[in-house]
Amino acid sequence: MKTNYEKNKFIELRAKGLSFDKISAELNISKPTLLQWNAEFSREIANMSYLEFETLLSQYQLAKKTRIDAFATMLEKAMEELKSRSFENLNTKDLLSFISSIESKIREEIRPIHYFTGEYNDPLELIDCTPKEKSLPLVY
Repeated sequence: MKTNYEKNKFIELRAKGLSFDKISAELNISKPTLLQWNAEFSREIANMSYLEFETLLSQYQLAKKTRIDAFATMLEKAMEELKSRSFENLNTKDLLSFISSIESKIREEIRPIHYFTGEYNDPLELIDCTPKEKSLPLVY
């Protein structure tokens, strides 16, 4: 009889995407048993896999915010430098090009924020009666 620890470890490893062969070698449990557990614990594996995905997504969002903050800081410094420069200086063209590229990078990082209004489309008017969705306008 297998322990709860072994079953929980199996669920954790499957949620991380490990193959049956690798799990079998790590836990020293036969592959047929693992296949049986996979069917038995499919919901738990799916839930844990979702949580793994959410964790990765959260880390990505933090990294994305860090990149946007860095771009904004560079843009602010470049704009301050531009204020102090004379437009007769040839290097200004390069500075304007840099500002443009930083603004483009910020636009690439920003996506519209969608939210649901709490209202629904009229089911008599439309076949689709999903919640109404709006986007916050982005200001650049």
